Amino acid sequence: MASATKGAAKSDPANAGEARKDEESAPNAPPEIDTRTRRERFNQSVEDMVNVEKHMERRRKLVKEATESYWKDLHNLREQGVKQWEAAKSLNKAKGAPYLPNITGRTLLGESVNSLDLTRNRVSLVSFCFVRFGEAHVNSYIEPFVAEFGARSDRIQLVEFNVQENYLKSALLWMSQSYIRRNTPKERHDNYIIHYGGIDDVRSQIGITNTYLGWVFLVDADQRIRWYAHGPAQPQEIETMLCLTRELDARNKRHPAARSMPST
Repeated sequence: MASATKGAAKSDPANAGEARKDEESAPNAPPEIDTRTRRERFNQSVEDMVNVEKHMERRRKLVKEATESYWKDLHNLREQGVKQWEAAKSLNKAKGAPYLPNITGRTLLGESVNSLDLTRNRVSLVSFCFVRFGEAHVNSYIEPFVAEFGARSDRIQLVEFNVQENYLKSALLWMSQSYIRRNTPKERHDNYIIHYGGIDDVRSQIGITNTYLGWVFLVDADQRIRWYAHGPAQPQEIETMLCLTRELDARNKRHPAARSMPST
């Protein structure tokens, strides 16, 4: 497996003022919550299943997920190592910063939730883990964050996403839920979300380039991504993350009206 010290870690291209493709195409409007009822979503799913064209499209997607993505990410991991660049040392400007896309799932308590409701009006550290290899990465950010701010308060919180995009492997994650529940502190259960299914569009929008790595995003109370990092946390990145979290929290306390959003 590639070493974290394989080559010098590059600075995030955004630091040097270089426009990244994912930032240029990032949505500049808040994502919307799916307001359909459970029955409407179920009827749509049944319609998609009996639709031959959509069924074949889904089948092609499953095959693609099981082959291309695995080998591409593994190759990139071996070539680039676990640290592709170092995280920025300051916040991304709010204007033009991408919104956190809406992602649904179930918490370790079994409740259906979505990322928009969870992150509204709070500064949130949002983590994404796709494979076991990435767990140590996200934990290297989560542990100092929770030690400093706790798992959840009225103003600051941790939100964890455990994502299994490969439908063929979803059963493995489902069977390991009891293990995850036992090994995750209880105070984090209501904000630990398991999501089954592809989130290709989400990864493209927020710049997740390799699913073997763990990723974290610092999201402000207006649900804009203001800072992000990946791979094993470096000491400077931890210091920066904690400092920027305090900065966002202080801004929210000074200007509470700026973060008021209607409930959905």
